[in-house]
Amino acid sequence: MSRRSPRCLLNGEEDLFAEFSVEGLLRADSAGRAAYYTSALQNGWMSRNDVRRLENMPPIEGGDIYTVQLNLTPLEDLKQNSQAAQAFALRQVHNHVFPDIPFEQSPLKKAA
Repeated sequence: MSRRSPRCLLNGEEDLFAEFSVEGLLRADSAGRAAYYTSALQNGWMSRNDVRRLENMPPIEGGDIYTVQLNLTPLEDLKQNSQAAQAFALRQVHNHVFPDIPFEQSPLKKAA
């Protein structure tokens, strides 16, 4: 089949080619592939573009970044991140509401 596909489907005048992927025949059903890809993406051993390549889809911008879930972060780290996020948000609100007052003199900072 893979040898005959180009001859049967293309006349040679177009700038096209036939691709025959055995991997496609060996793939699981869509639910199985989704579970596999979800695990790969969440655990950082595949990027979004890696998954797209396996699904014969074009790459996307930013898709080569490897990511992991944050729900496996130690609780102590979440506490520190939460405090930093709150401080940043407070400063952002202050800068919007009181643009002419230095943050150190902010009524918001004193209330917090």
